[in-house]
Amino acid sequence: RGNSNYNRYLSDRRAKASATYIKERITNPKRITGKGYGESQLLNDCACEGDSVSTCSEEEHQENRRTEFKVVAYKEQVTKNVKPEVKALEPAKEVVVKEIAQPETKKEITVKPIGTQKLEVGADLAKIYAINPIYFDVNKNDIRPDAAIELDKIIAIMNDNPGLKIELGSHTDCRGNSNYNRYLSDRRAKASATYIKERITNPKRITGKGYGESQLLNDCACEGDSVSTCSEEEHQENRRTEFKVVAYKEQVTKNVKPEVKEVAPTETLETAVVSDKTIGKQLINKETKSKKNRGNYPPGFEVGADLIKLLEINSIYFDLDRTKIRPDAAIELDKIAEVMNQYPRLKVQLISHTDCRMTEAYNLNLSKNRAENSKLYLVRKGIRANRISTLGMGESSLAVDCPCEGEQESNCSEEQHQLNRRTECIIVKM
Repeated sequence: RGNSNYNRYLSDRRAKASATYIKERITNPKRITGKGYGESQLLNDCACEGDSVSTCSEEEHQENRRTEFKVVAYKEQVTKNVKPEVKALEPAKEVVVKEIAQPETKKEITVKPIGTQKLEVGADLAKIYAINPIYFDVNKNDIRPDAAIELDKIIAIMNDNPGLKIELGSHTDCRGNSNYNRYLSDRRAKASATYIKERITNPKRITGKGYGESQLLNDCACEGDSVSTCSEEEHQENRRTEFKVVAYKEQVTKNVKPEVKEVAPTETLETAVVSDKTIGKQLINKETKSKKNRGNYPPGFEVGADLIKLLEINSIYFDLDRTKIRPDAAIELDKIAEVMNQYPRLKVQLISHTDCRMTEAYNLNLSKNRAENSKLYLVRKGIRANRISTLGMGESSLAVDCPCEGEQESNCSEEQHQLNRRTECIIVKM
């Protein structure tokens, strides 16, 4: 699913991520390489030809999203001056791998400031919001589970304050070579920054810098060849990451209040009223619902019209940087599916949009995937795939004037950005 070029790019990133993880933990890292094949080597028949949408289950698609490990060379180890003992071939040895718990679904994070200190240049977010220190294991730069919890709080703060820019300052204890410690702290800063960049709007708002052992919080220094007698807890205090505000522009909310329609839990298409201010009758009622209409469309139905506006249903909205169909969007898509089942000659085009955040190329791919997911939902509701075409517009057609010019950040509210993350349903044939 998704654009084939994007799928190849995504699989290449996955391969390199897996290979990098292993390279950092084996002798001679040149023994492993990574390559992405995209959707070119599917294990089953879940192909998406042209505009057609696969009807395979999520489990079948999951089978294709995989990483394989192929042996490309093997040289058996030979021990010198030892007469090898000839044994019968045995099955491959079992490798014991510690079970890794699956991550739980993240809950919405609410971070409240403590005290009266304001967000301003030079302030430390950790002190304003009582963020626990970001600790690392000795000689490591992996994000620990306890550190991820705190970084998620920083992400929430930065997404709530789009005018906020910070520097991550990462520090080590005094043990080890000072040059190595500066190098290690820089890796830790970049690891923390990367974790946050992947989860915030405008990733250029965060940078990372390693200070090594130059800014210890206590007296646990290692002078020359002398060895510090500090406890592990004291050294742990120095292995930290700080969050300093380097720029802050307070968000200004424009006087636009988006209208959000309430959808009653029991509402069905039987009560969906079609009215472009001249139509006051129900599109579908109990008398006509049992019989399909092959013509005789209600007033207002014409090529180029938006079904969402004709039906006066809520817009199909998406969360930031997500393609998943939300529960509120599913309710509206169900209504569209029922109309299309009622009028089998009706063909539509799903046009999906993003807000201005992220790059233009990324947003274009994101909008394409949103349109495809909306189409897939309708297909699973019984609509033939050839009756639905899709188009991704990225950020090229904003419904609300919230552009992000160059590195300039939009001052729009989250509600205004939400109005731009939408999908339209345009009639293309009747």
